[in-house]
Amino acid sequence: IKHGFLSHIKLPLGVRHSFGLDYRSMALYRICISFLIMVDLWLRSYWIHDHYSNLAVWPMESSIAMNRYSFSFHYINGAYGFQAFLMIVAACSAFFTLIGWRWRLFGFVNWLMMCS
Repeated sequence: IKHGFLSHIKLPLGVRHSFGLDYRSMALYRICISFLIMVDLWLRSYWIHDHYSNLAVWPMESSIAMNRYSFSFHYINGAYGFQAFLMIVAACSAFFTLIGWRWRLFGFVNWLMMCS
């Protein structure tokens, strides 16, 4: 491994080849994670109205009242259209990470949207 995650650490050659990460393996990891995020968003999109809108099983006001110090982009607006917009933003971010276009920026956006 000439360039990679463990290339600067002095380890025996067998250990470095077994546990080292090169750019191809990190790209494969990025692609797989992005694909899983897109599948997760696709499966959750069926229940936007039932779980994310103001008319959901657990309304937004109840969630905010339970923990006033939590933050979520979903707390900004409980309308169905806004929740669908957030899902589209997350899906576009996952797609751009999947194809590798500005993957650091969109990886951070993926993280924000998944934590939200």
